[in-house]
Amino acid sequence: MARMKKKAPKTVLTPAARKARERAIIADLKAGKLSYREIAAKHGVSLPTVNSKARKAGITRPRGRKPGVKTTARRPAAKKTARKKATKKKATKKKATRKKATKRKVARKKAAKRTVTKKKATRKKATRKKATRKKATRKKATKRR
Repeated sequence: MARMKKKAPKTVLTPAARKARERAIIADLKAGKLSYREIAAKHGVSLPTVNSKARKAGITRPRGRKPGVKTTARRPAAKKTARKKATKKKATKKKATRKKATKRKVARKKAAKRTVTKKKATRKKATRKKATRKKATRKKATKRR
């Protein structure tokens, strides 16, 4: 049996302590120096909690990276568009092959129906011939009598 980690007991805050924590979170949000994640870690709450506190306080931040933050080198845009075009080509090829495959399937089904109808027609002809033969033999038998 695997050992289970013991969870630390949840600390229950008094309403006054909860209000104080909320005010501290809002103050950090208004200062704008820390990210939402950093604020959540600092105050020991989850990220959605910080988001909800910001929304309730009417605090919004522009999306994107902070100015001055270094980012990893990215590929030039031209390569990206070339890659996108290549994937589009592949997708259109796949669609074309799917269409061809469905056309082939439809053609096979039609051919199968034709063969079935031909078989039915030949059966009908054969039964008609048999019926006419029987009638002819009946007529001959009645004439003989």
